[in-house]
Amino acid sequence: MPHRLNIDKEFININRKHTIFVGATLDRFDFRNKNLQGVNFTDAYIRGADFTNANLRGCIFVKANLARSCFFKADCEGADFSGADMSMTYLRAANFTECKMWSTVLRCSIAKYTNFTNADMRMADIVNAMWLWCDFTGIDSRVLYNVDKAIFKMYIKESQRGKPIYDQEPGCYEIDGDRWGSVGDPRSKKYLA
Repeated sequence: MPHRLNIDKEFININRKHTIFVGATLDRFDFRNKNLQGVNFTDAYIRGADFTNANLRGCIFVKANLARSCFFKADCEGADFSGADMSMTYLRAANFTECKMWSTVLRCSIAKYTNFTNADMRMADIVNAMWLWCDFTGIDSRVLYNVDKAIFKMYIKESQRGKPIYDQEPGCYEIDGDRWGSVGDPRSKKYLA
């Protein structure tokens, strides 16, 4: 049975530059609004953690278990997620610019307005992941696994003046994006009753 750490929330803010959580068990830990820049989480069990609005620039999450974690508005620029399990994570408006995501498992994850510009996603598995208006500039789709099994959709509701929404509601149009989530021709929309 892994050792469970009891960490004072203020400890992270005071000592973050010297903090190493290698192999730590921090499941469902609250990291909201924390400055964790450069912290090493290698092989840590951080399942279900909340990284909302956290500064994770340059963090190391190699082989970490981040399944079911929330990265809402998290800044992960330059972080290393190689071999990490990010299954069923929520990545809304997060910044993964220039991240290393080799062999990262992103199965069933939901990414909305997330920036993956120049991220190195070689051998990342995105089966059943939902990518809604994400920026994949500089990524080669041939190096990803299960691209054909990922979902790239967006809905538009006329009563909201064409504002894009993520969830299927009555009176919406489905806009099929290409495999990188850019919006297709609005004339090819399908009405959802």
